[in-house]
Amino acid sequence: MTKDEYQELYYKYQDMCDNELDSNLKDLYSKRYMDGNIDVFTEHRIASRVRLERNRTGESLMFHMKEFQIKK
Repeated sequence: MTKDEYQELYYKYQDMCDNELDSNLKDLYSKRYMDGNIDVFTEHRIASRVRLERNRTGESLMFHMKEFQIKK
């Protein structure tokens, strides 16, 4: 897959609404893991990346920094 093809798929999923993205992720998951189709590996990875970027809040990092302790 070329860089342009990757970006085209990324922007395709980036432009989707949440419901449509979730529906496509379910289909890709089913094809990848249930059917064993390795041809959708990259597309599933890109769609998952978009979903994670939308849901990321950064709270877990803040929690860990609050609990960070230096032991001497």
